[in-house]
Amino acid sequence: MSGTRPIARQRGFIAIEMLFGLIALAMIASTGLNLMARHMDSVNYQIAADQQQQVAEAAAQYLKDNFAAVYAAAGPTAPVTITPAMLRNTHYLPATVADTNAFGQTFTVLARRVAANQLESIVLTTGGESIDEIGTREIAENLGAPGGFIPTSDPGIVQGVRGGWQLALSNYGMNPGVGHTASALFLQDGTLANDYLYRNAIPGRPELNRMNTTLDMGDQDLVNAASITASADVSAGQWFRSLGNGGWYSEQWGGGWYMSDSDWVRVYGNKGVYTGGQVRGGSLTSEGRTTVGEYLQLDGVATEGSSCPRTGLFARDVNGLPLSCQDGKWTGNVGIGYGQTWQLVSRALNETYLNDTTKPIMIAPSIYCDGVNNNWKRNYLYIGGVQVGQFSFYDYDGGDANTEIQPATYIVPPGQTYGVMSAATKYCDIDQWAELR
Repeated sequence: MSGTRPIARQRGFIAIEMLFGLIALAMIASTGLNLMARHMDSVNYQIAADQQQQVAEAAAQYLKDNFAAVYAAAGPTAPVTITPAMLRNTHYLPATVADTNAFGQTFTVLARRVAANQLESIVLTTGGESIDEIGTREIAENLGAPGGFIPTSDPGIVQGVRGGWQLALSNYGMNPGVGHTASALFLQDGTLANDYLYRNAIPGRPELNRMNTTLDMGDQDLVNAASITASADVSAGQWFRSLGNGGWYSEQWGGGWYMSDSDWVRVYGNKGVYTGGQVRGGSLTSEGRTTVGEYLQLDGVATEGSSCPRTGLFARDVNGLPLSCQDGKWTGNVGIGYGQTWQLVSRALNETYLNDTTKPIMIAPSIYCDGVNNNWKRNYLYIGGVQVGQFSFYDYDGGDANTEIQPATYIVPPGQTYGVMSAATKYCDIDQWAELR
């Protein structure tokens, strides 16, 4: 008895292992069957799409070739019906093409008039096996942009793939119900014009490359565009960026803004810049004449006689009088008398004095001589080492009358010496000396 117990236990463990193995095998088999079923469904969806595409292409060619007749017979809500048999009989479909798809649904082509010289047409499946929406969506995807299906959310319409278009079935007088697919065909003047944007140009049909609504890029970029033309405003949430040496250009007036180096923003066409507001910058350089229509405001205040960095600079003093930088010093550039007053100063004969101001000064010397000895009493005025005036007196009668000689005023430039030289200091002297400084 004791020798048989281990064998029984081993048999029990083997049974449990086999049970788990069978469960795992069943799960794998079930998953494989599901995958195989899905694959078979996808194959059938692709076959149905290919069949529908073949009918749609044949119908499109038929409608092009017979546009006038179909257009005349169609109404806005009374479409013309074209069957696969009609397409086979007129040799637009091969004789081997059936009326139904892989799900037993019958193809029907409907065409209605929607506008002058314009037909709206669809290839619609009816009857047969109802396909779940996963399947109808996949068939529509396989058909591309013209593909569509009847959605469960709104069974009164045909909806294009990814919502690209939709049509009301009430306009066609037929509704096969959900589980069916469609292909859209839009014709104008006998030319296929599906209501989506064509990538390539169609000769004589520019509207096929034209948007009929706002193009929403969904925060995506628009790249590799040659040129963009707008009939209204162009707005940007951030920057307008130009590449290379381009910029902004006014087509009508021939001016604009651009950059051709890293330093300057330039005006295209050398146009003027006009504003009723301010133009502000760190510095302003003019390569030609500068004209001010009102007043020139100098905010830079300097002190006359103090040092300045560059000859040709202009400033003003605290009183508003203009100053210019000359030889490293701020110098007043206004005419004589501005900021100056007449002053009585002490001067003597045969002495040399210096105009050490930054402006010209005016001098008015008066000479006094005794009238004796019947001789000439000559006094000479020198400015900058040059004799510019003479004060002379001659006593004819030998009397002792005194004479005051007061000549005209003289201007002494800044930095120049001046003085009255006399050989008659025994008889003459300075009576009064006034200077405008």
